[in-house]
Amino acid sequence: IYSGSGIAFKLLLALAQRFPAPKLKTPEFSSFVRHGIVMAALATVADVVPLRGHNRELVRQALGLFETVDWPGLKQLFKASGIGAQSTAEDLAFQVIPRLNAAQRYEKGELVWELFNARNDTDASELCDRLTQINNERKKHQAEMTQMALGRLEREYASASPPPAIILTGDEWLPGISGLIASRLMEKYHRPAVVICIKEGMGLASCRSPEGYHLKAALDECAVMLIGYGGHRLAAGFRLEPGNIETFKQHFGAIIGRQYEEFRKSNALSPKLLITDELFWSELDDTFLEELQKLEPHGHDNPRPLFACRGVHIEGQPTYMGAGAEHVSLNLATPGRQTMRAVGFNMAKEIKDLKGSRRIDIVFHFVKDRYRRRPQLLLKAVRPVAPTQSLVG
Repeated sequence: IYSGSGIAFKLLLALAQRFPAPKLKTPEFSSFVRHGIVMAALATVADVVPLRGHNRELVRQALGLFETVDWPGLKQLFKASGIGAQSTAEDLAFQVIPRLNAAQRYEKGELVWELFNARNDTDASELCDRLTQINNERKKHQAEMTQMALGRLEREYASASPPPAIILTGDEWLPGISGLIASRLMEKYHRPAVVICIKEGMGLASCRSPEGYHLKAALDECAVMLIGYGGHRLAAGFRLEPGNIETFKQHFGAIIGRQYEEFRKSNALSPKLLITDELFWSELDDTFLEELQKLEPHGHDNPRPLFACRGVHIEGQPTYMGAGAEHVSLNLATPGRQTMRAVGFNMAKEIKDLKGSRRIDIVFHFVKDRYRRRPQLLLKAVRPVAPTQSLVG
């Protein structure tokens, strides 16, 4: 599976082979190939295609070319996003691509076109500033609306279990970020989430699902009441008349309920973390990190190794971050060993639920901090220490 840009780049390279050999050895053609690799890699990560085989090799090559980029739009975009020689595919996913996506979410996609057609650094830099501003607005709106959605659901489910499918409807949601809100609801309740925005007499919906369900199959059964729809197992979208929303809720909820029962019997719905290995704290050193970096790039279908460590101490007090204080930073250590920073994105509640426990078991990715270039842990799960229970299984 290739991204559209990946296919286009391969086609251009194939056509170039028909050129006279001297033209393929010019600085201009070399520059085209170099920038084409980077652009195709950027699209590969943005389209969340599997980072295996040719896709992985394409992105791996691009990681070594970031500092050679001199096209104004691409160069200034990387500068604004802090992309350099030590950057990873994940830096593209979390620093570069959100700036591009934000423009489209706010119906200003022409800014991206203008950026990649900029003829000088000044114009490109100004466009990057606008994209950064739009992305900052997106993050602010996303945090506000996610808190609003979570607050509404917490009140609604205060005395009852959530239904098989979480469906929120309203005219306060921005269609451009409804998928991001659905993702957070899915993560919290671990079941399919649908956010329907009512705009100008039309219902515009985004759906997200954990493993074990099939959104596209569910929407296939609802097709008669939808104006249009598309997607796959874990992400989808659709349009419908507002008058059909209640009927859709009942029908879609019943379909997801059947999927729930089917997968529940096979235990496919239980949240799982596939841990690569359980480590001692003393094993987390620079040498081990250097070996892990040889496995780059990581992304869809080629995730970072996930590790577990038991009996880790929290040093000092957690620091909560983000617009809604939803992220957390901790200093962790074991007796007589070095202290390391650990970051948990959207894990503030999990840390607070420890209720003062200072000795914990953790599941994490071992990475290098993109700013300070020091070893860092990306937390995925925490619990009070449980000495007799294995973390690996």
